[in-house]
Amino acid sequence: MFYAHGGFGGAAPGARQQRFLNDVQGFARILEVCRQATQPLVGASVGIAPHSLRAVTPQELSALLQLGSPGVVHLHIAEQIREVEECVAWSGRRPIEWLIDSQPVGSRWCLVHATHATASELEAIAACGAVVGLCPITESSLGDGIFAAAELRARGGRFGIGSDSNIQLDDVALNPRGLVRGAWFDVVTLAANHPVLLERRGDELLDSWIFAGGRELIDCVWRAGERVVSGGRHRDRDALIARYGRALRTLRA
Repeated sequence: MFYAHGGFGGAAPGARQQRFLNDVQGFARILEVCRQATQPLVGASVGIAPHSLRAVTPQELSALLQLGSPGVVHLHIAEQIREVEECVAWSGRRPIEWLIDSQPVGSRWCLVHATHATASELEAIAACGAVVGLCPITESSLGDGIFAAAELRARGGRFGIGSDSNIQLDDVALNPRGLVRGAWFDVVTLAANHPVLLERRGDELLDSWIFAGGRELIDCVWRAGERVVSGGRHRDRDALIARYGRALRTLRA
């Protein structure tokens, strides 16, 4: 996550934001370390996450895109009405409108929230192939509004579901898709006999999982056709906990 400013146009950050600020040079070093760490992992990729148009200048965003290519790009946008109003005051355009007109937005982009998107912006998102990242628990908690998911789908657009706060972090990202020959076989199965899922059908299953069940409902996980979680337990759990403990001891030494 890249965060350098406290508002549109490179506004100075607030005191509470100082702890997570960065610059392009520092972020480049972090990116390189992440690439080295994930190199042995099958199917792993490293992307970038400029937090929002409030947190980066246009020049910084362009530089980050060069650093992150060809990885994915996550960016929060049009989450709140105030954000839209401030972007219009700064640039004369709405956030999504400005972004698509100013940057090479495409299929590797994830526009997080996009709650306050107009019909023309939905059309532009679908046309460029970007996916919208919805965070229903965060959005409902903050009262930001409801994204026009049906309208985006009607235009051939894509969306996924994830999390964007510490309210609940158990859920995995979801995106409607079918089985495609040659694609990674990534599957999550739920414990059908869990009390939260009893007598649930259709969409009720997803609602109960995301908003009530969380990680307790996950039974098995397959990654690239290989089962890595069984009975809710990762096959490498003990080794990972030991590695985590060693890292903490090193940091506290």
